[in-house]
Amino acid sequence: MSAPVGPSHDHYVADRRERDPAFNHAYDDASTTMDLALGLTDLRERRGLSQRALAEKSGIKQPMIARIERGSQVPKPHTLLRILAALEGVRTMGPDGSIHVSPAYQPTGARDEQTASTDTSLLPQPAARQAASTR
Repeated sequence: MSAPVGPSHDHYVADRRERDPAFNHAYDDASTTMDLALGLTDLRERRGLSQRALAEKSGIKQPMIARIERGSQVPKPHTLLRILAALEGVRTMGPDGSIHVSPAYQPTGARDEQTASTDTSLLPQPAARQAASTR
């Protein structure tokens, strides 16, 4: 294998971000979009839903869900809320602007390390679960 001709991709991107404010802004926007896309895809898969099933549950067409999951289209707030409601998920934003999508609740016995430390008592829960918790 031959030696690389120029700087690595990471070095090139870091240098370009430092020199070009427009590139830096576009890079940050793309990162946020991809964080959202990957988070939604991960949550859909964790819920065991296909894109088609999510489309039926959310009322959003499957091709739109595919574009959002690919990161080629940023959902409007109303669309994002419909998807999150169908996935029983929540979106949070970190102080650095990073976006995280996570379950609003975990089924009993399915808690993992990430959600075990999250207090979900104030998050919306499905009606059946709310009724059970008030008995």
